[in-house]
Amino acid sequence: MRIAAPSFIIPAERLDNVQYLRGLVEEIELLYFCSRQPQDLPDEHEVVQLALEPMRYNVHLPYDRDGTLTATWPMLQKFVDSLCPLKAQTHTLHLQPQRDFFCQLEAFAGTNKGIISVENGGDNAHLFDEAAALPVDFCVDVGHMIHFRRDVEAVLTRHQERIILLHLHGSDGRRDHRSLKWIDPGLLRTVKQFALERELTICLEIFQEEALRESIGLLRDL
Repeated sequence: MRIAAPSFIIPAERLDNVQYLRGLVEEIELLYFCSRQPQDLPDEHEVVQLALEPMRYNVHLPYDRDGTLTATWPMLQKFVDSLCPLKAQTHTLHLQPQRDFFCQLEAFAGTNKGIISVENGGDNAHLFDEAAALPVDFCVDVGHMIHFRRDVEAVLTRHQERIILLHLHGSDGRRDHRSLKWIDPGLLRTVKQFALERELTICLEIFQEEALRESIGLLRDL
């Protein structure tokens, strides 16, 4: 099992965050949220510097475009191509329910064999069933499932052969992306054991440093 953290914990650039988090986690989730903002596009110099860091990466692709539109996918391909020097373990994008999305996803995943994963971006983990026929891996956001009170163990069991990455964060009932102290210890043990047995990365999608450090301690000591 590896523990990962998002690339935005301190108010600084991705590279500064990677260097700041070195030694605290084994992997970084590089976040690229907004493809419409020039400052969030992959910077060639930044990519070169990130590649020099002794860090393992996974990439969260932008989710500010409609995946049913043909024009969205060349944009996503530019991200994948630009970030190629980082040898990221996977490039994750959010699932959408529309049939056109799955058609576009199938072609995109076929072009990028073995490096694309899909994630439940909200209360839509049932869409993994539809994605099962496509050449993609699964990133299960356990935190979202907890927030929406869904059966985490059922999804982990059903899709265990396809899951390569877990996102984990607590929910206080109003907001998620909180400390793991909000998660039932029994469920937390189940998730950790699942990751240990399969040598998976658990990315703690928690953006407040104090809560992140607290959560790392809780997970490691469990």
